Amino acid sequence: MGANDLFGRRLATVLLLLLAATTLLAACGGSDDGDTAGTTDASETEAPATPSGPAAAVEDDRLHGAPLTELPARIQMLADTGVSVTRVGVWWRDIAASQPGDATNPADRAYDFERYDLIMRELATHEISALISVYNTPEWAAGGFTQGINKEVNAQAPEAEAFGEFMGALATRYSGEFQADGATLPQVDLFEIWNEGNLAGFLAPQTQNGERVVLDNYAAMAKAAYGQIKDANPQATVIAGVTGPRGKSNDANTGVEDWIAGMADRDVPMDAYSQHIYPVAAPKVATQAFPAWGTIDRLTEAVDRLGDDLPIYVTEAGYTTMVTPFRDEGATATETEQAQYVRDIYSLPQLQTGRFPLIVWFNLQDNPGWPAGLIDINGRKKPSHTAFLKAAKSASSTP
Repeated sequence: MGANDLFGRRLATVLLLLLAATTLLAACGGSDDGDTAGTTDASETEAPATPSGPAAAVEDDRLHGAPLTELPARIQMLADTGVSVTRVGVWWRDIAASQPGDATNPADRAYDFERYDLIMRELATHEISALISVYNTPEWAAGGFTQGINKEVNAQAPEAEAFGEFMGALATRYSGEFQADGATLPQVDLFEIWNEGNLAGFLAPQTQNGERVVLDNYAAMAKAAYGQIKDANPQATVIAGVTGPRGKSNDANTGVEDWIAGMADRDVPMDAYSQHIYPVAAPKVATQAFPAWGTIDRLTEAVDRLGDDLPIYVTEAGYTTMVTPFRDEGATATETEQAQYVRDIYSLPQLQTGRFPLIVWFNLQDNPGWPAGLIDINGRKKPSHTAFLKAAKSASSTP
């Protein structure tokens, strides 16, 4: 299969996953939660005396599918936004298609790190740090099972030990001390444990025989990974939770507050928590929807169960500028509104407390299924690109 065919196939996969996650937004609090936009300005919350705003980051969801020859140009596009941090989705299944003989060894012959070595090196040339989010289970680590809306991304919960060993190998490779092709690879200090594990499209099964087994599975994964990452890089920040925008639990998915309570009950180790926020309401419009910018205090209170003042990373956020199969006209921003929402998010008083180190805009460039980019599908910079560039310059430089 040619490089362009491969990119198209993987882009289609990402779009399907976005569809699965974002169609759940109507349940972010549910109709019985009173999920209606009001007229009260959420910015009325009094700002702290000494604000410490979040760093501005953006994710390019094409990095794991674009041809290798296009990666330098795409990372230049990231650099043009002024960011010092970007989130990089790492597909475990692509790196370890076959089971390694020594899974903790990043030089094991079964591993193929070519794409991610190139990404990390290109980011380093632009002085951009990476936040790595790892998901997509290899079949050998999942008992041969494949689950999910597309076989390209396997949502089947992995064996915890295998996941932990891979995370150790990953952290070792990007510890700032590992050499490949005669040169030392860059250091990565931010590691997310999976992606939207509370949603069946990314981690399955959620329930089994009436029991919410996903909580035990995720807790075991996080515990296995935490020590391995810290052994490889003691200064690394291990970010757990990584919850998708789901307000209430059902058999197929787990609500954010239930997820956090489950993590607290299982004493999951973490240095920070992360949440994805895709609300229908504008950032400064009050809403009962959860999670949303207008209910950020509710999120903070829930995360307090995991530890007082535990940092909260928002590792995906955005607003689409076109109608899609899962975003009707009422949930779509104009390009002018999207630019204003960028300004609003990074200046929200609730986020100026130092509790929120980083907010990642998703995504860099439109694709047909998620047109929330700062750049349209043809490469034209939207007004939000200029707004984001100003936010990146004025916000904290590092998380």
